[in-house]
Amino acid sequence: VVAHLLQHPLKSVTVVPNKSENFTGCCFIRRQPSVKGIDTDVTSKITRAAQERIMVALAGVVAQRLFNPRTFRTLHGDSDHREVLAYVGHLMRENETEPFLDWMEVRTDNLLRDNWKAVEMLAEKLICRQTISGEEAHEIIRTAPFEPNWDRGTK
Repeated sequence: VVAHLLQHPLKSVTVVPNKSENFTGCCFIRRQPSVKGIDTDVTSKITRAAQERIMVALAGVVAQRLFNPRTFRTLHGDSDHREVLAYVGHLMRENETEPFLDWMEVRTDNLLRDNWKAVEMLAEKLICRQTISGEEAHEIIRTAPFEPNWDRGTK
């Protein structure tokens, strides 16, 4: 859902575990935003692309916590967490890392809360079919009602 909202073209979405890749579900994106130059020249375009990739990587863990915080385990999203830290290491000074990650998580949380019906609709389809095409995922998300709730409080 977050990848769609950030206008990343989805290839497919699955809840089929892959032990060799160490994931229990995955969203495959056709074209990732470019972060070429992140090692040497952090421009605003590269920073935005890295922030988007961080939010997409955080989305699974954030969604799990929103759905049922008691089922969240620290090992969930382990490979996503490593990806996030790799980007953050290029973008932030050490004393900025924690507040930046908190901000990225809050932004991701807000996107998911406002589009929770899309998360539910996508999850229902994945429970039935286990893997769906990116086109179908985009259509499900597009047709879901947007339900912003500014009174929802914080996590």
